[in-house]
Order: sequence, then C-alpha cells, then structure tokens
Amino acid sequence: SWKANKEVSTLPLVTTTQKTRETLNSRIPTILVIDDSLTARQTLTLTLQKFGYQVIQAGDGREGMEKLRQESSIQAVFCDVEMPTMNGFEFLSASRKEYPAEALPIIMLTSRSGDKHRGIAKLLGANHYLTKPYLEQELLQTLQACLELVKC
Repeated sequence: SWKANKEVSTLPLVTTTQKTRETLNSRIPTILVIDDSLTARQTLTLTLQKFGYQVIQAGDGREGMEKLRQESSIQAVFCDVEMPTMNGFEFLSASRKEYPAEALPIIMLTSRSGDKHRGIAKLLGANHYLTKPYLEQELLQTLQACLELVKC
C-alpha cells in the first residue's frame, strides 16, 4: 500500500518578491510608443504586447520626452511624425541631445512615405523609418534588429 511521505520538505518556499519582478521585467524590453492617434497607439501596443514587449505610451513628442526621463527601462521608441505640441522630428532632435542612436533606437513610424521625410529623419538621427500601414512582421524584425545591434 502507498504511504504518504511525512517528511517536510527542506526546500525554501519560492515567493515572487518585488526584486524578482523587477529582475523579470528588466529582461523584457520596454518600448515607448509615441503617436497622437489613440487608435494607432493601441494597435501598436497590442501588437508589441502580443510578442512579449512591455509598452509605455505617449500622445506627443513632449510627453514622450517626459516618459523617457521618467522610465530608465525604455529600450526603444516608435514615433509618429505628425503630432501636435512636439512633432516626431522635434522629438527626434530633442531626444538625440540626451540619448545617442547607439544607446536608444528610435524608429519613425509614419504615413509620410516620401524621400524628403526619410532624409530629415536620417539627418536627425532616426535608426529606422517605417511607413503606415506597416507589416507586423517587418515592424517586429526591425525592432528586434535594433534591440540586438542597438543600431540598425
């Protein structure tokens, strides 16, 4: 007959502490999404979360700068070009004064597909330039390349 083992396990209980959560979260890349369109932000956020990323959102460049300064965990940025208060190019210019391209990849994501806008973004220090509507796979591959190489 089967007897229950009455020995008490000497293994320590594993509890999820704040430190453990912080360690786990630090391994999951945090992405800042800046777009004045709530729908665009939410769509991109859901896509990124589906693939395991943490996301912080901002509605314009000024709010994006505030989030960058508040959240040291941000490892990459997706930024629209046309936004009120501080547009994407103004954000790119301001952020590059504090965060070099090698340290913080910024991927412009906009409906503006012309060479003029691409050229301005490159000149201001964008790591990459994608156009809307985007292909989910291309967007994720671009992000992954930027995170791995930190400069794409």
